[in-house]
Amino acid sequence: MSIDFAYAQARAQARLGERMAEDGWRVLESSLGLPQYLSSVRSTVLAPRVQHFSIHVTPHTIERTLREDWRVEVAAVGRWVPEPWQAAVGWTAWIPYIEAVTWLLADEPPLPWMPDDPVLSVLALDDPAGRRLAIAGSPFAALDEDDPRSSPERRWLAHWQSLWPATTDEESANLQRLVDAVRDYLAATARDGVTLRDRREVRAVLVDRVTATMHRRIEQPVVVFCYLVLFALELQRLRDGLLRRALFNVEARERAA
Repeated sequence: MSIDFAYAQARAQARLGERMAEDGWRVLESSLGLPQYLSSVRSTVLAPRVQHFSIHVTPHTIERTLREDWRVEVAAVGRWVPEPWQAAVGWTAWIPYIEAVTWLLADEPPLPWMPDDPVLSVLALDDPAGRRLAIAGSPFAALDEDDPRSSPERRWLAHWQSLWPATTDEESANLQRLVDAVRDYLAATARDGVTLRDRREVRAVLVDRVTATMHRRIEQPVVVFCYLVLFALELQRLRDGLLRRALFNVEARERAA
């Protein structure tokens, strides 16, 4: 047990105490359209996440805003942890950008929404050579690797592990178990034919595993990453609810045009 993580554990537990209960999520998910969904969210603890959204908000704005919310939260968590762990926590801020950066590294043309993103705008250059130089000078340099056997996710993970300071065998094992739990979740939700009900059930399993780890592994590094997993699941669930309804709005406007 490391006394250095006592403060981080206390902050994480306090934040988790503010999370919305499952009953509240069920009310949100019964909303029939984006206006009703936004109205319902604004009566919950998630209200700050949608404060700037109108009923005409675009999917790209939703995605960009929630990516920013994630970065802000990671920065806050980085201030909770001992200095040797701050780089490893900070590296998690870039998880939502892995797919986009991988696209750019494949010399694909920048997508229309990328220039509007404050992180990607400096990387989404038309010239592939200039783009690679920009990526090489950015936090995403660790994702640029020629080995085709190494997936972007594996590169992200390898760099994250390289940022750990000295850890005990127990600390490393607990962090690896968290990685395995997240991998199980991602694999299950990526299967063909996964329904919303399936996603709820798989998510609930991961929440139970992560919450149990937080309660058992007192004042260990894994606690802050468990918190970030739970926060990410909350953002993902909100994102899914917003996007489904925003995309329906777009389709309805196109049909009416």
